Amino acid sequence: MYNVPYPLSESFPRTTMIMHQDDEEIPLLQQPERLVAKTPLPWDQFWIILLLQFSDYLAIDTLAPFTPQLIRDIGVTHGDETRVGYYVGILRSSSYVAQTLTILYWCQLSDCIGRKPLILMALFAIASTMLSFGLSRSFLGLLVSRIICGAFDAHNGLIKNLLMDITDATNLPKAYAYLQISFMLSAIIGPIAGGSLSQPTDRFPETFGHSELLKTYPYLLSCAVPVVCASIALLVTYFCLKESVSTRTPLLDLINFLHSHM
Repeated sequence: MYNVPYPLSESFPRTTMIMHQDDEEIPLLQQPERLVAKTPLPWDQFWIILLLQFSDYLAIDTLAPFTPQLIRDIGVTHGDETRVGYYVGILRSSSYVAQTLTILYWCQLSDCIGRKPLILMALFAIASTMLSFGLSRSFLGLLVSRIICGAFDAHNGLIKNLLMDITDATNLPKAYAYLQISFMLSAIIGPIAGGSLSQPTDRFPETFGHSELLKTYPYLLSCAVPVVCASIALLVTYFCLKESVSTRTPLLDLINFLHSHM
């Protein structure tokens, strides 16, 4: 017999063996990857989505330059400059709070009655509330205008739903990249229009100095920019946008169904 000073398992270095398990789903020979043809963007409908997003952001960006001065003019701060930012923040956030509480229901409703009716409703809400914002002379009127606009403006969700309806996996990333163009254009045009057209009787006395309407409502002309844009988008949507939901439930039947199950 041989004397082994230590166990045989410790006399040699341990090696790790990689066992290749047979898998029927993995081919033995590497197959070349199949190239998937990319679907081109449906520009006949996609440009309308860009217009819709532009009109939505324009309404927000136009208000930013003159809202602090508007708060001072209506006298809600009683001359306290430290309160200006507080009331501007309330106006800014009120529409988003209302939109947060309603956007999910509007998007769910669009699956039943279609995207187009609710997009038209949102555009009408933007146009009407921006007009009322320019005609408001009290903080309550301004606040109500922004809340109503946020409650009925479901653009953020509806545009995403509509985009998913008309694109596929091959062109969706490209479509999302193009959406940023609308955001950037509104961020450029909105503040310029809102700031330069506010108080036009003082800025352009030769052109608007005799307008009593603009003297009474010095921010109406600034608010008219998103009103016009939303009105144009409403007409374009009504005549050119194709409904992307194929199976729709008539609104009256949906109301009767909900009423019977309440």
